[in-house]
Amino acid sequence: MLYKTATGVGLEVRDINGTLLQTINTGGITFTDIEFDQNTSRLFGINASKLTCFEQNASGGWSEQWRSTQSVSTMAQGPSGKLFCANNGNKIYVFEQNGTMSNEFGWVDGINSLVIMQMLVGFLPMDILLLW
Repeated sequence: MLYKTATGVGLEVRDINGTLLQTINTGGITFTDIEFDQNTSRLFGINASKLTCFEQNASGGWSEQWRSTQSVSTMAQGPSGKLFCANNGNKIYVFEQNGTMSNEFGWVDGINSLVIMQMLVGFLPMDILLLW
């Protein structure tokens, strides 16, 4: 899927050929990084350095469900559905889909520091988290 910011609306979801599949109206809120979970009709994105969850209701509308208090810069959704988010320093936070932070790692595990502005790229086979 390709995602494009739609000014004043939110996001356009397109296929690899650019064909518009869906418009997600987030009330004009835009994101610097997103994960769209089609199985749960949830959009996870980073807005104003916070992980934010939008969910589609039965009538097709979208509404914000929760927003993290931790500052984050990039994200990747794991195979189990958990959300891994890097901050601009030395931690990676792990969130459940309900917004609960379930784990954090980085300096807390004996690593002196992760690179400033690390980016979570995604997951490789065997559930290996890839950082850049």
